[in-house]
Order: sequence, then structure tokens, then C-alpha cells
Amino acid sequence: MFLLNLSEDFQIETDLLRFRFEQNLPCDEAQMSYNAETHECVLHLSQRFDFYNTKDVAWLQIVVREVFRKLTKIIIVPRLVAFAKEYGYQFRRVFVKDVSSRWGSCSEKGNINLSLWLMLLPLPYVDYVLKHELAHLRELNHSPRFWAEVDKMTGGPGTAKALSKAKNNYIHTKLLPLIHS
Repeated sequence: MFLLNLSEDFQIETDLLRFRFEQNLPCDEAQMSYNAETHECVLHLSQRFDFYNTKDVAWLQIVVREVFRKLTKIIIVPRLVAFAKEYGYQFRRVFVKDVSSRWGSCSEKGNINLSLWLMLLPLPYVDYVLKHELAHLRELNHSPRFWAEVDKMTGGPGTAKALSKAKNNYIHTKLLPLIHS
């Protein structure tokens, strides 16, 4: 599980999301506002919220996870649906989970699981993960036939493995310094 290093000046800017906090609510709650045109999400917090109080921050970790879960459903799941249609795949259901060990997975039943943490990745890596999981609907393994299937969606021979390597490099060099487990 990822824990974000949350502070009052915490911001995220990715291809899919501009996320920040505002402390402007008179009551002890949180409200999310999202603008689909600008990809801006503001999590409005109580004026009394204390970023130095461990209970407040623990509560905020949970709230941020739920915001990312909602945003994944709003932003990323429609991309999966569009790719499935474009490339002729059919899946049963999509689940958005709080997992950091896998960015996506596909079950034998045709269900696709996506990590809510995909929101933190650049768009080419998000799209790679979605196409990777779609390919598992035909090949539930990582055989040469599987990689050829992903290559068809990502630009030709060798592109899938190159994207996988680049995604993993990004996670270890750019993303993990932002978060800790």
C-alpha cells in the first residue's frame, strides 16, 4: 500500500490529473470537485484540518485513496472500454483496487482489476497497462504470443516490452520518491 507524503502544499500533476488541497470548508468533512476539461481535482478540507495531526493525516490518506478510486473510474475505465472496442476485446467487469504490487490484472473469468494508483502514471504507461490487461483476455500468461498481442496494440514488435521496462523505470525513479510504502 502506498502512503502519500501529504502536506498543505501537496500537489500532483500528471497527464491525467492536476490534484491539490484547499482548506476552505467550515465543517469537518471533505468534498471533491473535478473539472473534466482541465483534469483539475480539488479536495476541499475543513479550515480546522491539521496536517501535523497524525489522526487527521491518516483519515486524509483514506479520503485521497477514495478520490483516486473515483477518478480512476471516471478517467481510466472509459479508456479501457474504448481500447477494448477498438481492438475487439470483451471483458466482464472492471474493479478498481488499492494495490501497489500490481498496476492491473486479468482473471480467468474475464474481469479486469486496475490499481487506483494508475492515476499517478504518465498517460503512455497507463495506456500500456490497459492494453497489457486486455491482451490477457486472450493469453493468460506472458508467452511470446501474449507479447505479440500487446505489440499489436502498442506499435509493433518489441514495443510492449520496451514500454513495460520504461514504466517500471519511471515507477522506481520518479514515483517511489514521491511516496513511501
